[in-house]
Amino acid sequence: MKKEHYDILIIGSGISSSFFLTRILQKKEIIGKKILVLEKGYEESHSERKARRFRKHNGVVATKLDPSKTFLQTDDTNKKWTYSPSFGGSSNCWYGNTLRFLPNDFRTKSIYGYGIDWPLTYEELENYYSIAENIFQVSGPSKTPFPKTSSYPLPPHKLSGFDKLLQKKFGSLYIATPCARPSISIEQRPKCCNSGVCHVCPIDSKFTVTNSLSGAYEDPRVILKTEAKAEYLRIENGIAKSVLITYQEKEYEISADLFVLGANAIFNPFLLIRSGDNSPELGKGINEQVSINCSMELDQITGFDGSTVISGLGYMFYDTPERKKTSACLVENHTAPILGGNRWKNGFNRANVKFIFEDLRQSQNRIEFDSNGKLPIVVYKGHHPRTQAALKNTEKYASEIAKAVSASSFTLAESINSTESHIQGTVPMGNSTGNSVVDRDLVHHKIRNLCVLGSSSFPTSPPANPSLTIAALSLRTADRLFDSGSRS
Repeated sequence: MKKEHYDILIIGSGISSSFFLTRILQKKEIIGKKILVLEKGYEESHSERKARRFRKHNGVVATKLDPSKTFLQTDDTNKKWTYSPSFGGSSNCWYGNTLRFLPNDFRTKSIYGYGIDWPLTYEELENYYSIAENIFQVSGPSKTPFPKTSSYPLPPHKLSGFDKLLQKKFGSLYIATPCARPSISIEQRPKCCNSGVCHVCPIDSKFTVTNSLSGAYEDPRVILKTEAKAEYLRIENGIAKSVLITYQEKEYEISADLFVLGANAIFNPFLLIRSGDNSPELGKGINEQVSINCSMELDQITGFDGSTVISGLGYMFYDTPERKKTSACLVENHTAPILGGNRWKNGFNRANVKFIFEDLRQSQNRIEFDSNGKLPIVVYKGHHPRTQAALKNTEKYASEIAKAVSASSFTLAESINSTESHIQGTVPMGNSTGNSVVDRDLVHHKIRNLCVLGSSSFPTSPPANPSLTIAALSLRTADRLFDSGSRS
């Protein structure tokens, strides 16, 4: 078995890993260091992904490595867990929405009596939100439901006629969607074409790791190995010593001083469980937001004259006093018309709305591994009872929106969506080993030279898209690890 040593070893190349890598490369402490990044998927060009845009795995554009072959499911097999195993991770298939969480999302237990408070506050993350928004080059409005100390780098996208009526009704609780789909052309990327096929942007406009952060991987201190699968970590006396990997059909043992797990909420816990980590909350609580679609018939306006695929967001059912009794709900307006299919007919005097509800961790939903120990198994029993009850509010919410826009009728989908593509919660952060695996800096409580990035660390799952928070946390962790005295 060949052995190698690096100063820092990062597993995964998606948003969390790439933002962390970009940040640490700016640190004087990294001068002269060697960094290895392992990615189990292939490195695929935009043209390759575009050529496969009509081939899908679980609703996501097919990658060379089929994600459905990388894990197993039990119980609710209709529930999809989607991700993109390739260089750049799910930045290749995301839609680019870059919402901040609300301040109260970090303290639902203290304020509303449910879930668990995060071990850090919105205020501690606010500056990192701003930095991440500049890296993403976010297009966004001047007024938002969350406090901001900086303006968005790009102007907001144009609202549709439907959006404008809702903004008139709900004021600052209805905004143009903050997103990494540029409203104007920028140096790296052209203006959003509003074609509505954002899973693979036809003109490479939305942010991806490959079109915006590839420079970090070209740094001479960084070596990227794709098609490299991490098998398990060797941990001795609370210190991660090395990782066994399979690369080009050979086994390697790679040692490092710092290990960074930047895979998703299925594979981060799986690797740790296989490595003998017995943290009580490890692998438990897999979840994501729950959503349902609604089609509204409009008489006087069009729902499709906004300038990007998801043009407007409604916070009117999100952080209200009702949150003490029911789950928060975010409203998305999808500007792209849905052509064909049974759920929504074609037509421009129509609005396609999505209601997205927060969910909560439950220990019965968890990650295990198969009898051979080679593949993770997602054991999923269902959404939290609080979320299931909140879904009953959808018709009331739809009625309020329909009244605001004078819709002639609306139709709710017969069932909830199979995924929101935001896998979360299996390596939660917190202040103690009793309720968490990593601390507020995303450093493992027991293995102090190992940190875990990404939404696997989220102790709760607000309805807002998690990508901006993932990026902000990665930037903060980089600072906390490498800025002198920041962890003292």
